[in-house]
Amino acid sequence: MSTYKIIREVQSGNNSDLELEEYLMMNNVFVLSNVMKEIVKRKIITPNIESRLKEVSDYRNKEHVLIGFYTIGHLSIATLVKLGFNKNEIDAYISLDDFDKKIVNDLVQAYQEVL
Repeated sequence: MSTYKIIREVQSGNNSDLELEEYLMMNNVFVLSNVMKEIVKRKIITPNIESRLKEVSDYRNKEHVLIGFYTIGHLSIATLVKLGFNKNEIDAYISLDDFDKKIVNDLVQAYQEVL
């Protein structure tokens, strides 16, 4: 299935939790961002989702940019926080500089606006 079709399918909300978990394994920032938003919307957390979000939280390079300074790694950390994890216990958050922490904090605050 094409990336476009996957994104439209995820945005429609008709995927099973298992399908969302499978799509979270993809390496496309736009698929990942849409899946993360749906996971937060449904408040889905499994060991596989937690593990993958923590893995993706390190994806903060140029090739991981969503828009401007915002990367899929920043969104992943914000997703973990929205799912109830304490940001001060997330290794990726702890290791961020103040600029990147502000980005994550802004994403956490604005998450409802993007849902």
